[in-house]
Amino acid sequence: MAVNVFWRNLDTALYDSKDVYGNKDLMPAVRAQQGIDKALKTLDTLPAVYKQFYTEKLMAHMQNSIRKGNVD
Repeated sequence: MAVNVFWRNLDTALYDSKDVYGNKDLMPAVRAQQGIDKALKTLDTLPAVYKQFYTEKLMAHMQNSIRKGNVD
């Protein structure tokens, strides 16, 4: 998915310093995705049935956080 914004209206610290047009994902979102990727890789060490269980548990945790308004 691509979004062409061509302006930056948020704090410059939120943008990748090499992102001239503000087309890349914001840095906090990039770091969050990296954290999720790391968590999922960590779960790869578990047998499949446990990996599935804990993956679903993590997803439920994120969904509950969103529903409770803990994500601004």
